[in-house]
Amino acid sequence: MNKPLKLAKPMPDLSKDRLPADYVLRLTKRALEPNNIIARQCFLCGAQPTSGKGEHVIPKWLQKRFNLWDSKLGLLNGSLLPYRNLRVPACATCNGEVLGKTENYVSKLSAESILEWSTDNSYEVGRWMAKILVGILYKEASLLNDQRQPALGAIFPPDAMGEMIMLHLLLQSWRKLVHFSAIHTQHPFTLYVYSLSEDIQYGSFNLSTNIFGKSICMRFGDLGFAFVGDGGLQHEMADLGPYNLARQQLHPIQFDELAARIHYKSSLRDATHRYINAEDADTFRFQQMAVIPYTKTKLPDGSDQVFKPWSLKQLAGVFEIYEVPGFEYLIDEAGEAAFTRLVNENGQKISIKA
Repeated sequence: MNKPLKLAKPMPDLSKDRLPADYVLRLTKRALEPNNIIARQCFLCGAQPTSGKGEHVIPKWLQKRFNLWDSKLGLLNGSLLPYRNLRVPACATCNGEVLGKTENYVSKLSAESILEWSTDNSYEVGRWMAKILVGILYKEASLLNDQRQPALGAIFPPDAMGEMIMLHLLLQSWRKLVHFSAIHTQHPFTLYVYSLSEDIQYGSFNLSTNIFGKSICMRFGDLGFAFVGDGGLQHEMADLGPYNLARQQLHPIQFDELAARIHYKSSLRDATHRYINAEDADTFRFQQMAVIPYTKTKLPDGSDQVFKPWSLKQLAGVFEIYEVPGFEYLIDEAGEAAFTRLVNENGQKISIKA
């Protein structure tokens, strides 16, 4: 028989007033502890979860609004999981008190609000998108790759969840005031926001991810969000995203193409950040210190390579993988993604009517 799993060292009850000054960092480490993930402890704090069905990664209000209960997410092993079953374990405190505030905030957003978009909006949407991305990864890390061959392990390696620590700390900012100091933008992530027109032919909802690039793009109704947990590196290269279209109105087919481009860019990242952090009883401070290249490749101007070279042939494959509507019309005879529905030859946004 297999020996029972040993959970990470327990933390004080969150309901108590006296908590260690560094409890946010402790909670994060406990939640990302591989044994706790395998044992299906709370995905946000690592504590004993409730006996209920858990936290819906795709929130119930979103599933209800766009009738997504039977829609399915493609997992890394090729299997499909209905959104209604895309749930992760959560304790009562995290499920109710911690996550509820931002869910309510995002559910009330509309395309009209992006005309006066604030840094607070970016922060709330950013950590909401981070919650969905972390939730998807947690789910994959807690499911067997093949039920018939348990020895193969989980779909996503639980010990690789430690790479999500920055995103997880972003989630903990629901619990304690967290000050992020970023080099490239106001927040330690990339977030592009779009207003979307409606076209019944293309549906009112679409979700796509690049797990290894830490990117997630979602459109629902008249809003489109593209998030990358890259410390803001895509903002450094293009503050308004591909073709400078952020905060403009797009057709859903344009957003889906743009999402594929952002996912591809996330896969080309060739650098990370050096961070320092400090926590006291009231605040957690998380500061980016420098960009650290992975390969030390130098560009012609002598600077470090932050993103690997862009390839139109690879992009063509990405369009196909993400099933960008009509992707075949964006690819030339050489197999390169030489065309776009986003802008014309003069760089002006193309208007597509429903």
